[in-house]
Amino acid sequence: MGVAKMKNRVTRTAGIARKRRDPHNIDPVITEIVRNGVIAVTEEMKTNLMRTAYNIIIYEALDFTTGLFTPKGETISIGIGLPMFIRGMAETVKAKIAHFDPVNMHPGDIYVTNDSYLTGSHLNHVTLTLPIFHKGKLIAFSCCMAHWLDIGGILIRPGPDAAAPDSRPSQAAPRKVPQVRGFTKQPGGKADWSDDLIDLIL
Repeated sequence: MGVAKMKNRVTRTAGIARKRRDPHNIDPVITEIVRNGVIAVTEEMKTNLMRTAYNIIIYEALDFTTGLFTPKGETISIGIGLPMFIRGMAETVKAKIAHFDPVNMHPGDIYVTNDSYLTGSHLNHVTLTLPIFHKGKLIAFSCCMAHWLDIGGILIRPGPDAAAPDSRPSQAAPRKVPQVRGFTKQPGGKADWSDDLIDLIL
């Protein structure tokens, strides 16, 4: 091979490498593969929740939503059950990141809350957020926001008006769960209920 041809090949190879490193040079095929991959993940999360739920409001009414989020809380993909949960779930993930700080998060942790000021919904809508790690580095969050019936409060009363809008005292409302670490890895490596959540319930 002549020197001129060798230089041309090196130049072309360097140009291809630069294009691959260029964040603005996005391969549409790879983009579609990744996009459909993350959509498939959240759809499988949604299907697993529906198939394992005992509550008809989950597997029939689809009163829930699942999602994947970046380490900053930006939405990657949503497995839509109830579309109204999309924004509330995203804001809740960001609030948990700010509250717990990623440096204090560990594999096996699950963060729980139903705070209406965070979720933008009523106290029966509980969110569970799981940090996802790869080789020790936080790479994403998975989250589920779902309706829990059995969370206390005066929800039903006799008569045609089943709701209880006149229940003004806070004691009549469902149990408020602030941002807590619901599950954590215990000694021995097994994930179990955290002392924080147990103390809150008891």
